[in-house]
Amino acid sequence: MRVGIIENEFITRLSLTSIVKRLGFEVVGTGGNFDEAIKLTYDRHPDVLLLDSQLKGEKDGFDVAKALAGNSTRIIFVSNTSEKIAAEKLNDIPHYAILTKPIDNDLLVKQLLECAIELIIKT
Repeated sequence: MRVGIIENEFITRLSLTSIVKRLGFEVVGTGGNFDEAIKLTYDRHPDVLLLDSQLKGEKDGFDVAKALAGNSTRIIFVSNTSEKIAAEKLNDIPHYAILTKPIDNDLLVKQLLECAIELIIKT
């Protein structure tokens, strides 16, 4: 499975990259802002995008998800806000899951494996 990681905190980005690679998935790119997220998605075509809700710059992860609406990439949001607040903001935005920081590694692994299983079933 191909995974893109868009996270504004460098240390968290490295941690997510490590977890994804340990699972045997390919990290196709990383970034920390809106433009990098859009470019990564259209240039590298990840199956899953781990997307921070707060990004560097004027546009946030919710803007990224809106811009990618209709794209086949599954979005797993990583958010500093509560799951309830994030879910309200994501009400009309397609997404696969919401993970709140600090990230529960077991839950992240579970979500990634579920995405991988979905991809296998669809092919």
